[in-house]
Amino acid sequence: MHLEMIAVVDLSVILAGLGDAFSLTNLFFVVFGVVVGQFVGAVPGIGPVMAMAIAVPFTFALDPLPAIAFPVGVNKGGLVGGAVPAVLMNRPGTPDAAATALDGYPLAKRGKPLKASKMALFSSVTGDTFSDIVLITVSAPLAILALRMGPVEILALMVFAFSVLAGLVGKSLIKGVIAAALGLLFASIGSDPENYTPRLIFGFWDLYDGLPLASVAIGMLAISEILRRLSEAHGSVKSAIEVRDTGDPDDRRVTWAEYWSCRFVMLRGAVTGTILGALPGIGSTAAAFMSYAFTKAASKEPQSFGKGNIQGIAATELANSAVVGANLIPLLTLGIPGSVGAAMIISAFMIHGMQPGPLLFETQGRLV
Repeated sequence: MHLEMIAVVDLSVILAGLGDAFSLTNLFFVVFGVVVGQFVGAVPGIGPVMAMAIAVPFTFALDPLPAIAFPVGVNKGGLVGGAVPAVLMNRPGTPDAAATALDGYPLAKRGKPLKASKMALFSSVTGDTFSDIVLITVSAPLAILALRMGPVEILALMVFAFSVLAGLVGKSLIKGVIAAALGLLFASIGSDPENYTPRLIFGFWDLYDGLPLASVAIGMLAISEILRRLSEAHGSVKSAIEVRDTGDPDDRRVTWAEYWSCRFVMLRGAVTGTILGALPGIGSTAAAFMSYAFTKAASKEPQSFGKGNIQGIAATELANSAVVGANLIPLLTLGIPGSVGAAMIISAFMIHGMQPGPLLFETQGRLV
């Protein structure tokens, strides 16, 4: 009898939560957040994290549910928006879209910008849905796994990241080694993680926290593309891409056969993004590049990547979108943000007097 009462109570809480989630007010803030996220994600240099940082204080006057739904929508929409300039102009709107530009921009230059953009959209929706299902079903075990990671596991993860980097080097080993060395040098700027002593800041205390990842990634990619285009301008203005209308409708859409042919790529990318998203501190950028490397290594035609392979777009967009839902796993169950965006969502919780963690399921079950 007691178990039956608990089941009834739990079911009533779930039904009440669903009723709240599908109210017109909350749906409006979800859609509004996604639209704002797509807009700011499509503008290189702004990004969803900055938009969330600005928007979170304004949610103080809202009820808790729309106050949390809005920044989550901004975060999810920002990843989709970041792929738009990456595909059309080779300038990623967000750092994780840099991997999308590797194949998205070459495919757009071949006269298929709509195909590349739609593949990025469909892959993002698929990856986000997959990670949300995982969030609902197996959030607690994955969060416990993330909590048990110690120094040895972190070192193994770093070695694993370098092995993935070796797969992305390409034909020129020297260029790859130079790029890796520069990355390690730039990552050393800031405070020492053990003693918090400054390193390589040369008196500029603004660098005490290190170089912002978003600024470095977008600056290196966008500025290099701008300088390249300026060198080719010769006093005339050229468009970012020249779209050739081939007259083939398949060049403007993603057919079901093309989508289904990427099913194993999507599964691999979704699993990669979900696992890495559940581990705090890794983020969507690493997940996108790792998924791209796995897909390239498993492909029978690895030489086609970087030249407009639609599987490369699917791999990166699936992985970086899967991270967003998985980031909420350690946030809700342990109170540990999995990324900067998740930290902004924690701010929305705390503004309304709630502390994310295991007790949140007991005290705010209907909200969760």
